[in-house]
Amino acid sequence: MIHDLRHTHASRLIAAGWDPIEVAKRLRDRVETVLRVYAHEWDERRRGEERRAMLEALYGQDGPKMAPDTPAQTANPVLNIADFADKRAQRKPASSE
Repeated sequence: MIHDLRHTHASRLIAAGWDPIEVAKRLRDRVETVLRVYAHEWDERRRGEERRAMLEALYGQDGPKMAPDTPAQTANPVLNIADFADKRAQRKPASSE
C-alpha cells in the first residue's frame, strides 16, 4: 500500500513537470534509482507534449485538445504506413469475381 502511494506520488510529480533531481530529493532516493524506475514516465510525458504540438500544428490553437494526462494511445508508438496497410489487407475480405 505505502509503495503504491509512493509510486503514484512520483508519477504525479513527473506529470506535473518535476525533473529527476527534484523527484529524487522529494522521495529521498538516489537519482539513478528514480531514473531506472520512472524513466518511462518522462518518456510518456514527452510523447504527450509532442502529440499536443502536432495537433496544434494541424488545427491551430482553437482545434481539438488533448488532456495533459492522456495515456499513450499505442503500445508501439513507432508505426509506419506499411503497418497500417498490412492490417487493412488482413481485414479486407477476399473479393469474389
